[in-house]
Amino acid sequence: MGTHKETIERKTEPSTILKGMAMGIAEIIPGVSGGTIAFITGIYERLIAVIKNIGPGLITDWKSGGFKSVFNKLDIGFITFLFGGMVMGVVVGVFGVTYLLDNYPEPLWGFFFGLIIASAIYVGRQIDHWKAVHIVSVILGTVVAYMITTLPVGNGSTSLIFIFG
Repeated sequence: MGTHKETIERKTEPSTILKGMAMGIAEIIPGVSGGTIAFITGIYERLIAVIKNIGPGLITDWKSGGFKSVFNKLDIGFITFLFGGMVMGVVVGVFGVTYLLDNYPEPLWGFFFGLIIASAIYVGRQIDHWKAVHIVSVILGTVVAYMITTLPVGNGSTSLIFIFG
């Protein structure tokens, strides 16, 4: 029989899969990021902690604590459920979005727009004290995003600098 902590971790696995699915679906929606979904669902910091642990220090952990130490440092259980959910989300999302785009394009674009607005509002509410620099950044980002959408569609350039920009 496992400890209470192990029981809690097992109970969170289905929700981690669902959060991963939401992240996977978000990755195929224009304007919505899987990172934003991770932030909204409360797993962003845990995911960043795992990513920060990837590096040469793992060799030291392997030598001192073996597989179990590396397993714990990389939070393999969490990452396995999260990425498994992301793969499922991408697959479901690709087929679902393709179907909806073919059959119901206007409601789908409205849904995308709603997700973007809701995400922006949620992230904006995470800032406790708005300062002038925050407001200017939001306005500047909005203007730049709008300007990008109004650029004329053309063949474009194959220059690497143009592609990078």
